[in-house]
Order: sequence, then C-alpha cells, then structure tokens
Amino acid sequence: MMVAVHATGDFPDLQYLSAAWNGVRVFAVTNRQAFSSLLFRDPDAVGVLHCHLAELAPQFVRCMREGNIESSVLVLLRERGTPEHRSQRRAQTLIAGADDVQPEGIDPRELVARLRAIQQRTRSPSGLIDIPSGRFDPSNYTASGSGIVVQFSGKESALLQTLATRPGSCVSKASCMQALYGGRDEAQVKILDVFIHKLRRKLKPICGDRPVIETVWGEGYRFLVDEVAA
Repeated sequence: MMVAVHATGDFPDLQYLSAAWNGVRVFAVTNRQAFSSLLFRDPDAVGVLHCHLAELAPQFVRCMREGNIESSVLVLLRERGTPEHRSQRRAQTLIAGADDVQPEGIDPRELVARLRAIQQRTRSPSGLIDIPSGRFDPSNYTASGSGIVVQFSGKESALLQTLATRPGSCVSKASCMQALYGGRDEAQVKILDVFIHKLRRKLKPICGDRPVIETVWGEGYRFLVDEVAA
C-alpha cells in the first residue's frame, strides 16, 4: 500500500519505523501542491492529511475534491475545545469529502488498519467492467465476448481490474504491485512484465489484434478504451 502524508504544521509522530507499517510505502510530502499532485497521479494511493488547525481541515479537503482528487483521504486533527466542538469539526471534515477523521495521537497500528480498510472498501467496484468487444467480471475472474469466455487467475484478475477501471489513464507500477500483492510478500517489480504478457495473450481472443494494454515506459501501464485503440 502506498501512503502519502502531508502536514499543515509540524509532522506528527506516526512511528513510521514500527512493525505496524510493514508493507506500507510512506511518502512524507512537505508541499501541499505536491501532495495533491501525487494523489491525482495515483488514485490508488491513500492520503493522510494532518491539520494542526482543525478548523482548516474542511477547506483543505474540499479543495482536493474540487480538484478531482479521487484518492481516499484520512484526516488527522489536532483537536482542542469541548467534545461538541471537536465532534463538529470531524463532521464538517467528513462532509467535505474525507473518508475518515481521527485525532492526531492515534496508535499507528489502528491508523494502518484504518488505511487498509479504506483502501479495501474503495478498491473493488462491483459489477461488470467494459473491455474492447467484451465484458470483464471480477467476481468470477472471467472475461467474455464474441462467444468466448476466458478464465484468469486471482492475481491476473486483480491486475486487470486495476487497469480496466481506469481506462485511458496511466496506472503506476506501484499501484499494479499493490493490486497483485497488497503490500505484502512482493516479488520484484519486473514480475509485472510477466503478468502483462499473460493478460495480453488471454485478452486477444476477445479483443482481437487491437492494442489493449499499453506500456508507458518508466511509469506504468494504460488500459486502452475503444476510442484510443482505434
């Protein structure tokens, strides 16, 4: 799992080196614009926004959503005031578009668990996914079209789902590895070439000779929709 952390004031002590963060890639970003850009480029990354002034949190989150940032965002607040006041700030931040709001002193084990839960909820859309000349069903690892049904392995299906749900967009290699291994027991990144080759081969009977998965050298892969592939 890839996590980008930005603080509007001093960075909180999140104990990044503790065992709780095993399998999590953490990027501490000091510039808010760079933080937003990272999440915009990689919607599969999860953002942690630490606000030293709780009253600013709703505005920051609202600006991110208005900037078409779809990544999940957990907000840490430096809370002061009465319980009613703190509850109001949390509610306003959630309404503005945050996926979760917690106090800044949260235990790192709970924080990582919450980040994983957020990602799991948003990672697997339900229903069929359109592919050129067919449909992909992530629930049973199959694609069908032109009277042909193709079966994928679990990992192949997870990677195809990650790519096909973002047609036309470059999906980073880190996001592809996250789809395959969930941040744990990862092989070397070059294993992606093997999985991409398998997906292209298995999709060919349905999609034909048109290019379906494009390699974006040095960055990742792009699933080509019909308009792009034509």
